[in-house]
Amino acid sequence: MESKGRTPKYSPAMIDMLVTRAQQGPLNYFICCELARMDMFRRAGVTARQLSAKARDLGLPYTRRRELTKTGERILFKQDIVKEIEARLETGDIGSLVKAEKGHLLKLHEQIEIALGDGAVGGQDEVADDTAI
Repeated sequence: MESKGRTPKYSPAMIDMLVTRAQQGPLNYFICCELARMDMFRRAGVTARQLSAKARDLGLPYTRRRELTKTGERILFKQDIVKEIEARLETGDIGSLVKAEKGHLLKLHEQIEIALGDGAVGGQDEVADDTAI
């Protein structure tokens, strides 16, 4: 990009600051927000989002924000739920389940976990009864 006569947006001091901060631990959006409030970044008009992109371009350790629902729970995708069901049932590809409603998939997943549980609930009660005798 610099070959077109454009001046680089990031000065060596900015790059050094970003690298130094990344050496203290992985960067994330909130750290990039703090950096973007620093004078050198503010004067250059560099935003937190641009810093996040630059960090990833430089190959610096970066942890993405976890996407959460309105209630603060992690976002579940139907295809991930179906993959868990396939793994738990040890079936082949049953990807057509993705067409089902998410609530129904979650209910099915829950029932499979209960039915195929590792025996901890029933097994522990029996073992506890045996040891008491």
